[in-house]
Amino acid sequence: MKFFNASVVVLLAVTALAVFHSTKVDQSYSSRIAAIAVQINSMNAGWTAESPTRFLSMSKSEVKALMGTFFEENPSIPDVLEVHKFDKAAPSSFDSRTAWPKCTSLTEVRDQANCGSCWAFGAAEAMSDRICIQSDQTIQTRISTTDLVTCCNSCGNGCQGGYLGATWQYYQQTGVVTGDLFGDNSLCQPYFLAPCAHHTQSAKYPPCG
Repeated sequence: MKFFNASVVVLLAVTALAVFHSTKVDQSYSSRIAAIAVQINSMNAGWTAESPTRFLSMSKSEVKALMGTFFEENPSIPDVLEVHKFDKAAPSSFDSRTAWPKCTSLTEVRDQANCGSCWAFGAAEAMSDRICIQSDQTIQTRISTTDLVTCCNSCGNGCQGGYLGATWQYYQQTGVVTGDLFGDNSLCQPYFLAPCAHHTQSAKYPPCG
């Protein structure tokens, strides 16, 4: 479900960007960001883009750092991913929560705080899920995002972005320790940054610094 929502957000943002680029109007960075929020809200997508947004006070490089996955290929990492083709048609619907109800990692949402480490989070969470699924839902562990961010030098630049493909090679060849949320010392290496309020004022969490 969280992957679907993320795809919708990206699609709407790209659509809005295309609309405003097509006008060829010379706008400042902050006004373009505000205009994108207005355009998204006019689509009645079921959620509201914040305006004014916290991104108005951030530079392009600061915003880019939070979008941490590098989509271009890393020339130093060989292609180790195999593509498998299946003859069976995809089901009309599928819910991993009901398919593997004992895998608690499938419903956990981790907080990357003010760090462009989404590449490490996506990898570590997928690894955790696959371990549980492969073990017939008997192994309930978590793979450490901190290990990937701080120790995998070939994966990228830590909080400044990384390569998803490189994380799997590192996992296969070096191994990754266990670890979960900030402050959770039940496993080896918990996340090193505390949760923070990303898009709004929160009584529970301080604003992201």
